[in-house]
Amino acid sequence: MITFRRSNGMAAFLPGLATCLVLLDTTSPVHAILSQKEVLSHIYNGLNGENWDMRWDTSSADVCSGTAYPGVICDDSNSNIVEIDLQDNNLIGTISPHLYTLPYLTKIDFSKNVITDAGWDKIDLVLNEDELPSDIEVIDLTNNKINSLEGITNIADTLTALHLSYNNIKGPLPEEIFSLTHLQLLAISENGLTGKLDTRIGTLTNLREFYCYGNEITGHIPSEIGDLTKMQVLTLAENRLKGQIPQTIKNMGNLRTFSVHNNEAGTGEHSGPLPRFDAHPFLSEIYLDGNSFTGSIPHMFLHMFNQTDEQVTIGLSNNLLTGTVPTEFLKFRSLNLNVVGNNITGFAEEICDSGSISSWMNGLVEQFGCDAILCPDGYYTDVGRQEEESVPCVECEVGTNGLYGATFCGAEKDDISELEILAEFYLAVNGLNWDETSGWDVMADIESPLDLTLPSYAGVNHCNFWGIICRNDTNQVKEISLPSNGLEGMVPPSLFDLPALDTLDLSGNELHFDRDYGFGPIGNAKKLEKLDVSSNDIQKFSGIGQAKALRELYADDLYFFTGLDTELYQLPELRVLHMQYSGLRNEIPKGLSQLANLRSINLYGNELEGTIPSEIGDLPKLWHIDFSENDFTGHLPTVAIKNLLDLEKFHVHQSGRSKEGITGELPSFKEQTKLHLLDVSSNSMTGPIPTNFLSGVEDVDQLMVIDLGWNSFTGTIPSELSRFSQMNLDAVRNQFSGVSSSLCTLSGWMDGEVGKIKKDGGNGCDAILCPKGTYSEIGYAKSGSNGECLSCVSAEYAGETTCNGAAENEEKKILDNLYAETSGSNWKKGAYWTTGPICTYEGVVCESNNSNTNEGIVELRLSDFGLIGNIPTEIYQLPKLTKVDFSNNVVDISFDGIENAVNLESFIMSDADLSDLTGIGNAPPSLKKIHIERNALNYSIIPHEIYSLENLESLSIGFNEFGGKISPSISNLKSIQEFWAGSNDITGSIPHSISELDDLRSLVLSGNRMSGSIPNGLGNVTSLRQLHLNGQRDFGGFSGPVPSLNKSPHLHDIDFSRNSLTGSIPNDFLASVRGSTVHDDYAGVSIDMSSNLITGAIPPDFDDFASLFLNLAGNKITNVPTEICDDDDEFMDGLVGSLTTNKCDAILCRPGTFTPVGRQTEINETCTPCSGGESQAPYYGSTECKAVSGERETLQKIYKLIFTESSDDKYWMTDNPICTWAGITCNGDDSDDEGVIEIDLESNSLVADDIDEVSKLFFSLPNLRLLNLRGNDIPLAMDNIGSATNLKLLQLSATGLRDINGISAATSLEELHVTENDINGDFPEELYDMPNLERLYISFNNITGTLSPRIGELTNLKEFYAYTNFISGTIPTEIGKLENIENLVIGQNFFRGTIPTEINDLVHLREFSVYYEGEAGINGGLDGKLIDFAKATHLRNIDVEGNKLTGSIPSNFLSGLDTDFRSSDDNEIVLHLADNMLTGTLPTTFSNIKNLYIDIAGNQIKGPIPQSFCSQSLWMSGKVGEFNSCNAIACPAGYFSPSGRQKEGEDCTRCGALEVAPFLGSYECIAGDLEKAALLSFYDSTGGDNWKDNQNWKDASKPICSWAGVTCKGGSLDNATVTELNLNGNDLTGTMPSAIFELPFLEVLNVRDNDLYMEFGNIEKAEKLDTLYISAIDVGSIKGIGQAKALREIHLTGNALTGDFPEEIFDLADSLESLFIAYNKFSGTLSKRFGELKKLKDFYAYDNDFTGHIPSELAQLENLQNLVLAENKLSGTINEEFSSMPSLKLFSAYRRLKPGPKLHGKLP
Repeated sequence: MITFRRSNGMAAFLPGLATCLVLLDTTSPVHAILSQKEVLSHIYNGLNGENWDMRWDTSSADVCSGTAYPGVICDDSNSNIVEIDLQDNNLIGTISPHLYTLPYLTKIDFSKNVITDAGWDKIDLVLNEDELPSDIEVIDLTNNKINSLEGITNIADTLTALHLSYNNIKGPLPEEIFSLTHLQLLAISENGLTGKLDTRIGTLTNLREFYCYGNEITGHIPSEIGDLTKMQVLTLAENRLKGQIPQTIKNMGNLRTFSVHNNEAGTGEHSGPLPRFDAHPFLSEIYLDGNSFTGSIPHMFLHMFNQTDEQVTIGLSNNLLTGTVPTEFLKFRSLNLNVVGNNITGFAEEICDSGSISSWMNGLVEQFGCDAILCPDGYYTDVGRQEEESVPCVECEVGTNGLYGATFCGAEKDDISELEILAEFYLAVNGLNWDETSGWDVMADIESPLDLTLPSYAGVNHCNFWGIICRNDTNQVKEISLPSNGLEGMVPPSLFDLPALDTLDLSGNELHFDRDYGFGPIGNAKKLEKLDVSSNDIQKFSGIGQAKALRELYADDLYFFTGLDTELYQLPELRVLHMQYSGLRNEIPKGLSQLANLRSINLYGNELEGTIPSEIGDLPKLWHIDFSENDFTGHLPTVAIKNLLDLEKFHVHQSGRSKEGITGELPSFKEQTKLHLLDVSSNSMTGPIPTNFLSGVEDVDQLMVIDLGWNSFTGTIPSELSRFSQMNLDAVRNQFSGVSSSLCTLSGWMDGEVGKIKKDGGNGCDAILCPKGTYSEIGYAKSGSNGECLSCVSAEYAGETTCNGAAENEEKKILDNLYAETSGSNWKKGAYWTTGPICTYEGVVCESNNSNTNEGIVELRLSDFGLIGNIPTEIYQLPKLTKVDFSNNVVDISFDGIENAVNLESFIMSDADLSDLTGIGNAPPSLKKIHIERNALNYSIIPHEIYSLENLESLSIGFNEFGGKISPSISNLKSIQEFWAGSNDITGSIPHSISELDDLRSLVLSGNRMSGSIPNGLGNVTSLRQLHLNGQRDFGGFSGPVPSLNKSPHLHDIDFSRNSLTGSIPNDFLASVRGSTVHDDYAGVSIDMSSNLITGAIPPDFDDFASLFLNLAGNKITNVPTEICDDDDEFMDGLVGSLTTNKCDAILCRPGTFTPVGRQTEINETCTPCSGGESQAPYYGSTECKAVSGERETLQKIYKLIFTESSDDKYWMTDNPICTWAGITCNGDDSDDEGVIEIDLESNSLVADDIDEVSKLFFSLPNLRLLNLRGNDIPLAMDNIGSATNLKLLQLSATGLRDINGISAATSLEELHVTENDINGDFPEELYDMPNLERLYISFNNITGTLSPRIGELTNLKEFYAYTNFISGTIPTEIGKLENIENLVIGQNFFRGTIPTEINDLVHLREFSVYYEGEAGINGGLDGKLIDFAKATHLRNIDVEGNKLTGSIPSNFLSGLDTDFRSSDDNEIVLHLADNMLTGTLPTTFSNIKNLYIDIAGNQIKGPIPQSFCSQSLWMSGKVGEFNSCNAIACPAGYFSPSGRQKEGEDCTRCGALEVAPFLGSYECIAGDLEKAALLSFYDSTGGDNWKDNQNWKDASKPICSWAGVTCKGGSLDNATVTELNLNGNDLTGTMPSAIFELPFLEVLNVRDNDLYMEFGNIEKAEKLDTLYISAIDVGSIKGIGQAKALREIHLTGNALTGDFPEEIFDLADSLESLFIAYNKFSGTLSKRFGELKKLKDFYAYDNDFTGHIPSELAQLENLQNLVLAENKLSGTINEEFSSMPSLKLFSAYRRLKPGPKLHGKLP
């Protein structure tokens, strides 16, 4: 690297002639490749490694050592670094670029540090030409101080994920981003990004996740965003984006999450209609809160979303939405909908009446109904909805203006009393239905806690309430005890506001705390010491850590199903932790020792794993531990147990374990002096009982209860236990050899049985254990008959409980274990178990018919035996087992080891507690049948292991909770005959691959949540006999046409009922069945397709069925052929043949009649006539009579004329009331069948052929007030609009209208929308005849002509939008008569002339827009002066951009603005004045406006901008404050930018020395007199007034070529073509301007020997520069000199330059002849690249510090004449080649003054 210093002079150049030897460097100029260890050292040193939290030992050579290099991860070979994870490790500084040379590195995570430079821009400096950087894929630098992405393109080829959120990246989205084309994830949130979102974002087509929230990005979302078709997560929230969401968003069909919310102050504001998102099948999270979206929620919102079982979140709060929550949202099973803060007026009524929305709002709808979504009209809460039982929507006396979701009404209430707290509790948890309500029942009639403030409740003493105990002194609630009392619901947080509460017992109820905030404010209960919430619906302990006084916590029988919550460790006073059967899983987390005061811990009956934590040894006060019935493994923590000196009870039995349990030897417990109860049974412990076992117990006469049974202990029961007078010792089923004889006389042992047996003459020790060679069912003897130990030759150990007669049979062991593990002694059945041979056991079937055998089990038929617990997996080891049936028991089983059951054919476990199918895919090939319906199986999809069981013939998984789609992999089940999966939560469609199952006989998928069409391919499954798809619960179920199934000859049981099938029944439906000659195929056919949308007639060929039961009720059947109603005794169970009249009624009731099931079911119960005949029951199979109103008939006709297959026609043409039909609103409720007041069918794929008839029908509806057909092909004719006497709003935008002739007949019309049509011709005169019009929208048409003076007659007009048409002429002065006008927007037309001054009289005006009249002001355009708008009080927006307005801005401009209005931070006033011809200055009165956006670019306004403007921090959308500069308003004179002002990524740039920009807000600079300007700039910049010779300079009367030092082509009298500038030694000072290089003819520049500073920027413009004399001046940097491609001669001596020889000199190889660099401080070796300077003649490098050899390449320069290298530090020999240089005249390499190695060897 070269460094440069200023020099004040130079020594005289004294060329000495001598010869000197030079060292030749033969090495190549390449970088050394660093080892992995060296790279890590670079990283460590560059990032302040010594201060890391986890430091590296960089002396270690083992880079893969986790000890030496924590965070470094290597590959499987443990030799190559693949990942480095140093997150949150106090890294500070710059990442070494060497990091990116690690060849196998794929991921780094350096997040949460203080890194300022990622090192990307230096990667190419540490790589050689043929080297590539790391194949790095993931970089995580979240939460650092990165401010640049420069150089990141060096790793662009492999980078797929880049995390840069929470850094310091400012300005527009960095350019480098758009080169990272492989990115799949980009996170760049919370930086400081500004400017617009670049349209090139659409080029990152691999992007799947883009996180860019919390920046300052402005403008609109570009339409190119839609090119990111793979995008799944897009969040642009909390920026300053505005405008509509681009239509191209519909192309992003893979979106899962879309977020543009703007909840924070100062962020953006999206507007326009709410997007429909109707092309996004996976979009389940939408956040649009805090914007300005308008209109109603579209009925097609999320129309294509097909994951309706998933949780859906829709955030629409705080917008400007109107209308109601649409019926279509009913398709969502679980919805969180936030629409508070809008203008919503209600719900489609069926929403709140539907039982399908109980899961909405996280289940709150089930509790509070629709109040959980929005408080109704006239009610409010501070969040606009009810979230807690204790905070209902409260009535607002002053009303809420018809709006739902109000958040405020009146004043806040004061703090509430204890009685009110208890009342809130009573109301919240179902107090009316408590079991015991004594005292509480005084509140039976209250509706709110506030009711208790009424006089009638004075004197109520809450201390008399059942379960309440108060303090005697203060009457404050001290204890609440309401166990098992029928409480139900959410406990209100206010309960913890009872100040004296110390005990709370709510056990045995159905209570829960807040799902999100848990125990919330429990910390308010400062004295709470005891809490019992056992047997409730508690699922997490969030917030419990705030209960700092809590001493006892009881939480048994709960539903956590997760690990122990470490928040419990925050309870410093806790003495008792009791959590039996609470679903705890995983290991006990670290931190238990924080409960230093814990006395008792009981975690019995959970699913805890791992080892018992040694931290119990840090709890010395523990006296009771119960860890039983979990799944602990490993040894008991012996050392820890030694510290528990107060231990009295210790339990860890595990009879239900799935693993080996506790292992290792039995501790002695000799330190425990009080221990009297110990149970370690049912584990796998080994070794003998220690001889000092329990030796420390002090009270030897107390009853000792010790259970060591069912382990693998050895040895004998030791004699040392004889010190205890009473002991119940259970030691059965171990490997003990016997009992010490000293224990045989202890009569108090075993509940006295030792003494009793001894007294009866037996061996007292038999009461402890049956000796070897004997057994009993309990493993020891009892006194009395049949209690003795029986002889058993195979009883190898003492304490055996079974006997085989010989060695105990393995199959018997397995069954005995099954019996023990499933509470066999409590079975309902089970004869002979434990008493006889196994083949006599009830439910056991053996291979042999001989029941006295003990082997050969083939079947276990244990259905409904009363089994409880876990089935041991040892049953899979029964060698001949073919069938198991554990149905109707309370048992679970693991499939670990099922592969050992090599003969298993049938596995049945229905109505049980089966919870996990992991491992079932390992089942043996013999398995043909799995029936596991009605269990506890909860899976998001059917496990793929199921699909691997290729030999399976029967699979029944119904009545579980399987979700997701059926995988196409179902085709792997090649042998399947029965697939029953009904009553689950399966979604999606039936996969087509199911038709590949050739053997499938029965398919049952009823009662799920499936949708889509029924695949025709099912008809190709020729073996199919049963097909049940009925009763799908979501999304209307199956839809589309009825499949023909005409190739299934055996299919005779079909149930498609309660779906949404459409069309008619195919004529060839079940044709193969009808044509079969096999009786079992064509007879007994049952078809149920009731409650669909099927139309047309029943095919006559149904008569071919030999017998048929057909149910088509509740459809739209138009005919039942008489052929199928012949005397056929086999149809409809023979009823058709039994009837003598109206025989077809047995199939479907005739039109005009009905029964509740749609057909006649008994001979004497006929179909009932409707009073209104067929008008009330128009189809066959009606289930009720429903009157057809005139409006229904009208809508039915409309339906037939305009609806298409793509239209949303929900409930249309059904029997539902017309007020429920999609898009219809009535003046009553949804149960009405008349009173249509609104029709909203926007963008509904409607098409009309007979437009006259359609128009007539719409306008005939007598009560119609609103008609919205926007976005449909329905160009209504207005001929009959006069019939719609109540019509107030007509929305016909984008319908293809060509005219609105006749519109004036709509005398009540107040609002008309006809934008985006093809209306041609003059402005419609009829509109002037509509005095009631308040809002007229007619933009985006082709309207021509002028605006008539009659416009002034529309005095009620408030909004007039007519922009983007072809209206011409002048703006009529009569427009000033529109006294109520607020928004007047008529821009982008062809108006000309002046703006009428009458517009100044429009005092209500809020928006005025006449921008770009004519073609950008070319044809037409407004001229004249800008009017003052001085009377408008609330004018927000003036847009006159792009016209020809002249003159200055009036001094009283906007002077009439309301003081509060213009002084408010929230009221931004926008003035678009750009691109006119305005002059003058900006009025200082503008400073009275607090929040102003003013665009004056492209005018002729002069500066300066008033200084008072520069302190207006809110102006220009806050940019004046952000930039702290008036440049945000307009660039000053002499500066420019593309937008005329400073904005994100766009600074105001100074004009070049030869350019001018005389006005504020210039877009560009204008060129001046080029050469003269350059010389003047040079003169001014270098102190020209003080030069030695400045003759004629700046003398306007003298040509520039006469100025001192200036030489021109044409001589001194010329005024151009400067070729030389010679000002050497002329006292030049300062900095030479780069403008000098813009002299187009300059050949020689001589400025040597001056106190001058110069750089070479811009030198490339000096295309003719030949000679450069710059010796003895201060050269800041040689950088750039290589761009002067014509340079022949460079004089650069005595400039105090240091560092290596400048490589950029070699860029001049094509021109350079002379190079003088003497008297500098250059060092290093001379480059071999000198061979490139083929034209070099002179090289003077005298008196530098060059070292090394003289490169031989210098000897190859044939033109070199003078080579001067004297007084350097060169060494080595002089190459002989220098003797052969043909042009050499001078060679100098002597050294007299400088030390070090010198030239040596032979002289050439």
